[in-house]
Amino acid sequence: DIIRKHGLSFHLYADDQQLYTSFFFYSKTEMAASTRRIEMCVSDIQTWMALNKLKLNTDKTELLYFHSKFRPCLQINPIQLGSDVIYPSSHARNIGAIFDPTMTMSRHINAIIKSGFYHLRNIAKIRNLLTLNTTKILTHAFVFSKIDN
Repeated sequence: DIIRKHGLSFHLYADDQQLYTSFFFYSKTEMAASTRRIEMCVSDIQTWMALNKLKLNTDKTELLYFHSKFRPCLQINPIQLGSDVIYPSSHARNIGAIFDPTMTMSRHINAIIKSGFYHLRNIAKIRNLLTLNTTKILTHAFVFSKIDN
């Protein structure tokens, strides 16, 4: 109800909240108005949580502006949450995926590659102790499962 009152879109998953708004990126007034709406909404959520003996963890609060990679990015303003300042992030994790401001997914892809090589190296260390079938099972479980994610 709080988020709807502020006119923001949202997605809730377990104890995570994601707030969304859009604005014409090159309009400083629209950007400022959107930033202010997010600040007021999160402030109201923080107040509601305090009244219900809960705490908003500002250390885990992230701010990510999505924009086209074909246009230069304007200076993005941080948001103020009480005494805390939340600066724009270079990336954010969302249910296992790593998003970046231009949605290239390069950080996510690099993380999958790193994880795959880590598991392949570990399998290679014990390969001479494994049958071909066991090697296939381990590779599917630890490497292909990351790619299929």
